[in-house]
Amino acid sequence: MPGGVRVGGWAIDPESVDPILVHIYVDSDGVATTADARRQDVGNVFPAYGNNHGFDQVVETPSEGATRICAWGINSGPGTQTLLGCRVVDIGHSPIGSLDSVRRTSSGVSVDGWAIDPDTASALTMHVYVDGVASVEIAGLSRLDLAPIFPAYGKDHGFSIDVPADSGPHAICVYAINQREGAHTLLGCRGI
Repeated sequence: MPGGVRVGGWAIDPESVDPILVHIYVDSDGVATTADARRQDVGNVFPAYGNNHGFDQVVETPSEGATRICAWGINSGPGTQTLLGCRVVDIGHSPIGSLDSVRRTSSGVSVDGWAIDPDTASALTMHVYVDGVASVEIAGLSRLDLAPIFPAYGKDHGFSIDVPADSGPHAICVYAINQREGAHTLLGCRGI
């Protein structure tokens, strides 16, 4: 998710039908949200409390690497706070993607795939090297298969890049170019 990690769930204080606060901690930094989003599944299991006890919050993740994220249900009356859960998330800032195919065309080589930089929803610059010679293109084609998997980034992260090459053997390498923190990512190299 650009700018952070999405944390979601639900929380109920059995002493009240009102929504409660949830505190989410990224390592030692915390943010508060209210568990008041509609969750029909929760209302079905706990009908006396109603449907509005969900939360869905994006929290900033300033560090790279393993980051501990914990959510706490905050008691609305007497009693203690409840740990809803903790997860260790590996925060990466370098692009991810896939080199799906490399194939010959009548004028050279075509490479297809997708790339996303976790730091932004913008389309990425791609570098395609044919025997060490670079071509530069943008990964901004629609890929409907990406939207359900990466909803915060949208569908426009595909690429289909044609580069000139003769009919002889070639080494093809494709890089997704990082836009902010992190490094460029080699999506793959293939011989053709």
